[in-house]
Amino acid sequence: MNAEKIITGVHPKVLDALNATVTEAKARKLSVGLFSGFRAPEEQAKLYALGRTVANPDGKIESKPMGNIVTKSEPWKSWHNFGFAGDIVFKDAHGNWTWNKTPKQWEELGVIGEIFGLEWGGRWEFKDWPHFQMRPPGVTKDEARQIIQGQGMEALWKKLT
Repeated sequence: MNAEKIITGVHPKVLDALNATVTEAKARKLSVGLFSGFRAPEEQAKLYALGRTVANPDGKIESKPMGNIVTKSEPWKSWHNFGFAGDIVFKDAHGNWTWNKTPKQWEELGVIGEIFGLEWGGRWEFKDWPHFQMRPPGVTKDEARQIIQGQGMEALWKKLT
């Protein structure tokens, strides 16, 4: 069984809700774990390139030679970049990460996250099944970036009450 990942750089309130979601999901016999949290803009750029300018082996078929697109969010356009998001992913019988689940299984996980105050990416037009986030009220991603660049991450994190 793989050890749980250590997630850093996530706002404590968001991390508490993510951990509560994982705990409740496990209590309901869902094999899940916290896969990712904070993403630096450089990491976001690499994920954004997958399936666009960099071939992604996942989903790569003759009619789709670049494979699946991983994210619609460019750098500084994801709440991961600000420590307000995390991805919860299923695990297979061997403890390996797997995204190969039915919408119904993801829905069960999504509802659990919503119980703990998280917004779930499975409700979006572009389904981001493992994505959960909390946003500071009244703050856009562009404003969040300006706050970080001018005042630092701590000033931004104070906006999430």
